[in-house]
Amino acid sequence: MLLRRHTIVRFGICLALAWTGFGSGTAFAIDGQLPTSRWLIFPGHEAQVMKLLAPWQEGSEVQGFRWEGARIDRFVACYLFRGPADVEAEICLAAHDGTAEFRGVPIRPLPALASAVLMRPRPADAASEALLDAVAARVTANAEGGALSGLWNRIYAKHIEDRLLPSPDDLLVWLPALLLWLLLAAARSMRGMPGGGWSWALGLLALSAALRYALPVEAPMTAWAWSRWTRIYSFADDSALLGMLLDELGGVDAYKVQSELLRITSIFSPLAVLGHSRKLFGAKWPAVGAALLLIVSPHHLRFSAADVQFIPSMLWSSAAFLWLYETLEARHPLSRALHLLGLVPLLALSLTARPLNIAYAPLMLLALAMAAQQAPRWWRWTVASPIVASAAIAGWGLISESSDAVGGVLSTRVMIDMATLIFRPDYDPLLYFRLTPPIWLPLILFGAALMLLRPAEAMLRSDDEPALPQRIVRLRGLWLCGWLFGYIALHGVVVVNEPMNNARYQLHSLPAMAMLGGVGLTGLWALGRERGALRLAAAFAVILVLAAPWLHRAAIADVDYVIAQERAFLRRSRAMMPSGCQLIEVATAESNMKIGRLEQMQHKIRGIRPVHKPWRVVVLDGTATALDEAGRAALAEHSRCQIFYEGVACAPGPWLAGRRPLCEQILQSGRWESITAARFRARVYDEGETGHLRANGDPVTLQLWRRIYEPGDRRPRPAAEGGR
Repeated sequence: MLLRRHTIVRFGICLALAWTGFGSGTAFAIDGQLPTSRWLIFPGHEAQVMKLLAPWQEGSEVQGFRWEGARIDRFVACYLFRGPADVEAEICLAAHDGTAEFRGVPIRPLPALASAVLMRPRPADAASEALLDAVAARVTANAEGGALSGLWNRIYAKHIEDRLLPSPDDLLVWLPALLLWLLLAAARSMRGMPGGGWSWALGLLALSAALRYALPVEAPMTAWAWSRWTRIYSFADDSALLGMLLDELGGVDAYKVQSELLRITSIFSPLAVLGHSRKLFGAKWPAVGAALLLIVSPHHLRFSAADVQFIPSMLWSSAAFLWLYETLEARHPLSRALHLLGLVPLLALSLTARPLNIAYAPLMLLALAMAAQQAPRWWRWTVASPIVASAAIAGWGLISESSDAVGGVLSTRVMIDMATLIFRPDYDPLLYFRLTPPIWLPLILFGAALMLLRPAEAMLRSDDEPALPQRIVRLRGLWLCGWLFGYIALHGVVVVNEPMNNARYQLHSLPAMAMLGGVGLTGLWALGRERGALRLAAAFAVILVLAAPWLHRAAIADVDYVIAQERAFLRRSRAMMPSGCQLIEVATAESNMKIGRLEQMQHKIRGIRPVHKPWRVVVLDGTATALDEAGRAALAEHSRCQIFYEGVACAPGPWLAGRRPLCEQILQSGRWESITAARFRARVYDEGETGHLRANGDPVTLQLWRRIYEPGDRRPRPAAEGGR
């Protein structure tokens, strides 16, 4: 009885399952590799590793070798050097466990249980042995001051569950728990449906997953896509458990990790909307209609694998509404207290995910006001207190961080945009038929009309579902319309020129559209069963709804914009840039730097992040008309390998007939050969990312150039260079 009545108990079970499952799996994976005990380096020691060689710095010459950086894995910290004739040397520090070798290589004992190991070159020569002596002496000298203290932590295999598992705020603990709770809540809300609640919950989840893995294309679709990460990615980057698991794979593409996390949240969002709709309508069939509409929505599908914060925001907010209703329905004092505590993190996620998410606070307070039948007044006032407090904190943060943007809301242009956006088809999600199926508009209007004008007939109910009072149905219809049209108007604050870019903002309105459309779809189906003349119209509407992903498949997969083209080009070209090269890039702003962030693509998320940088990147100011002193010095360096990236910043625009002058000057500074190139016509998605490139149809060339060294150059280019 307790399990059936109190959702918090089921949430606790989900949390325990997630903790136990991930913990046992991690312990099993590591226990299979470790002996009885092992010394590990935990995250956060990057600066300490670099200081062990102080006063040396990257670029210092040591015994004829140039120090090029460091890297850290779970067990060792390694320093990388480059010597004469481009010989690479690698010296690692490992914890001394009493053996004479480390991975088959003889060790050099050091203070504080440390040892130095010459990993490369093998066999060692006199020069590399001298380098090892110098490094060992430098580490020994710094160790006397305690520089080695705390670098390694001893972990016993039999205590791995106690020592390595993170706290409940780790992403891989709370996110699986939240998703499992949503699945349980969806199954419970569908109890009594033909085939059972679990069949419906799992069926909707499977359909959602199938469409989101089959149709969306992984591509950047946010503003400032090269420098902005989603909030869920920040959680992933702070996850000790995820970092440890990914470290087993040797590093994983950070953009891929972000994309998969967003896809997972998009898959479960319809279940959150299902649970919320079931509580709001008091009926199962309209809730199924809402979840189904969201599952097949081309609008939602298009952004399901993109770096768009609105996708997880939809999951957090819908889950918060569902939890809010569960909190109101709690009866036992302990259950009420636990529900109230659980509401706080969901409010924090919901109200801070995006600046305009603050508008969910009044929606939640209005939902409380309409729940007089579900809870006494004192309990509703109690539940309102964390909402008001969270909204105040989120609002203060918004004003502090974006005071200029908040002040700009009162400008005449913004007020006009807010008032007229609903009449502009490219910016109103109801009328943007490229992503919103045309059948949605009549279904949404019909659903709103039923709730407002015919509340007694609005919901298709099962026999065991009591009807809500007509006044409550009308109020909730008004509430949904306020959500829908309120967010359409609010997004007049941010209007961009590209409608597809603007469409991501309107994801805020999508749950309200799906819920009103769910009422309209099931209401039309009910009328079709009663009146034969409407049966064909109802069947046709269902077919159009289900066929929407296929009919809009081109719009869902349309990611052929400049930012997506450039990221795809650089990811393809990464292997063509040898380690140790000097990479030169022109950027109009630091946020527009592209090639300098390439290493993030492969190694941003790791259990322990590498300090070693494979390239030396020089970023030149694209707003300058001529090379400055730093640029001339970089081009005159004559390093072993020099590569110039001709990116979007170099492309011609409306007021440039050819390349940007600075890019042309770089290519005229010596002889360059093209490694690879991509040419296409520009489609501008985000003006901030494309610099001066403002017009669709402008020619764009992306190209990697490698410098050809003349016979008289100080360091001639080798005949063959190995790529990474």
